Amino acid sequence: MACHDLNQQEEMAVEDLDPIAGMHITEALRVQLDVQRRLQQQLEMQRSLQVRIEEQGKRLQKMFEDQLKANRNMARSPQQHGTVGIHTELQDNAVFVVDDEA
Repeated sequence: MACHDLNQQEEMAVEDLDPIAGMHITEALRVQLDVQRRLQQQLEMQRSLQVRIEEQGKRLQKMFEDQLKANRNMARSPQQHGTVGIHTELQDNAVFVVDDEA
């Protein structure tokens, strides 16, 4: 019975609202839905950008690794490539070129 009493109280509260208050509530709900829609769009855009950033990071990592391999191959045969005493080190996703002769 308590649930029935609560429903009656809610119905009476809704009936007590004047039309202007109802319009304000309707407008507030419309604005809230619009804000939620824009936030959802922003979230989808952020997810898309995050995927693109991660893909770019993978491509850059592969480029660093390929360059490291090429530099190591050149360091192993300096007479063929004209470089002596230079090697690279890959540490924490960064490539460092070190001149061994310095």
